[in-house]
Amino acid sequence: MDMFNNYIYLVILFYIFYFFFFFLGRSFFLTYKKIIDKNKESKVSLLGFDLELFFPLIGVFILGNIVFLINFIIPVGNIYFFIIFIFLVINFIEKINFISLKRLIYTTFPALILIISTYGASFHYDAGAYHLLNQAWFRESNIIFGFSNIYGAFGVSSLWDYVSSLLWFNDSFIFLHFLNILFILFFYQFIIYSIFVQKDKFFKNAAYFILLFSLLDNLGFLGGRNGFIYIQGVSKQDVAISVLYYVSSLLMLYSLTKNSYNHMDFFIISSLVVFIIQLKISGAVIAIIYFYYFYNFIKYKQITYRSLLKEIVPLGVLSICWTIKSIIHSGCLIFPLTASCMGRLSWVDVGYLKDIEEVTVDYSRSYYFGSSISDWFKIFTSNDVNSAVVY
Repeated sequence: MDMFNNYIYLVILFYIFYFFFFFLGRSFFLTYKKIIDKNKESKVSLLGFDLELFFPLIGVFILGNIVFLINFIIPVGNIYFFIIFIFLVINFIEKINFISLKRLIYTTFPALILIISTYGASFHYDAGAYHLLNQAWFRESNIIFGFSNIYGAFGVSSLWDYVSSLLWFNDSFIFLHFLNILFILFFYQFIIYSIFVQKDKFFKNAAYFILLFSLLDNLGFLGGRNGFIYIQGVSKQDVAISVLYYVSSLLMLYSLTKNSYNHMDFFIISSLVVFIIQLKISGAVIAIIYFYYFYNFIKYKQITYRSLLKEIVPLGVLSICWTIKSIIHSGCLIFPLTASCMGRLSWVDVGYLKDIEEVTVDYSRSYYFGSSISDWFKIFTSNDVNSAVVY
């Protein structure tokens, strides 16, 4: 009975967590509609998906960026009232679409299963290595020049850490685990919407194929899990990036194949792309699809680059601020890529950065430009995980 009561408590706690981010994301959408959207497009969907589906993820994006910007000036240990004030007040601007909300709640049933993982949740290796340390610094100090000089891994601080720094409650990290569940739940919600709500076969077929892949992957080479999402250890963001990457890519590919272009869709997709890069710089490869999508949007709508760029000025400002943060922390545009580092800055030690770059490349068995590709591939696949994923 105690186990059951504890489970019910976790379910209630998760749904409070979920709808906190839902209403924070909704406040961002309402702000966009009232202030930014010059075309006044009264859409309630994103390429056939209820916009409400995306609100929790947008809420995480907004919270992370608020914390990140505030940390330029002050520590972020206690700014709860400011955040609560934002989402409470702005949500009164417009009535909730209860039909869409009801449909959204129905699709959250996978959470009832995912929450069980809380009982066996443990920390990811990188949580102790640098993620929790990062979060502790954000909670107790404003931005630090040469932050990476304290510990090299601090140079790769993620938006995930800024969000997580506000989720330490009563000496518990349960909300950090809930953050992982939030993204996995969204993934399955997206699949449910694709199969049962979407009218276009593009998304239905994609959903069936990804489910087939999940089945094959769990029966696959070396026991499976060679690419499909899984419940990751506490305070690690890789699964969140993979979910965002999959969904963002699919939305852009749909727009490109169907010539379906809308200004609000463009803004939300652009926000997801910025979100991916802020979570982890390696996610920047999404830009390959995004720039093609951007180009075709202009071509199809017959508008100028300048007019389209004006629509994402807030995202551009965030990106510039994020780059400034990277320079202040490490002296690099992309840490620890020494070619992007500014050796003349007083807090930059080029030799130290070069050592970190070499350690990073060796650890991940990355390819050195100019070396033998065949020799590198043998070294890369000598790692069991790498060879399993390749096969």
